[in-house]
Amino acid sequence: MPSRRNRSCVLLAVAGSAGAIAVWLTLVGWDLSEETAQGDHISGGGDHLAGRMALTLAVVFSLALALGTSRHGQQRAVSFQIGAATAWSLLFAWRAAAARTSGPNLWPIPFVVFVIPLAIITVALVKALAPRLNGRVRH
Repeated sequence: MPSRRNRSCVLLAVAGSAGAIAVWLTLVGWDLSEETAQGDHISGGGDHLAGRMALTLAVVFSLALALGTSRHGQQRAVSFQIGAATAWSLLFAWRAAAARTSGPNLWPIPFVVFVIPLAIITVALVKALAPRLNGRVRH
């Protein structure tokens, strides 16, 4: 039977995923297309949403850091951020792959160059910063 701590980590990862999805849908929206099905240009679509996608990760990163201020904060914050970063990465891949573009859809390039590294970096930062936020730094 899983321990209480393990169940808590799983629940926090699910909460991180749900939070990332909610923030993504609020800030970015569902469709990342640059063109309509009829071939008309969508103003503010596609690459123009990159800043909002980054803001989504920043918001859930901030929420994870807020969790880091509690008792056992590092584990909670890291679990939350793993779920959030995973959902953020998968949303990008799914929605970018499905987007209609004016030329070739080159979504794998930013996925490998930006999305995966940013997801890993935010988890590492949460792991490093959470102990400092709750004053439990080990020397």
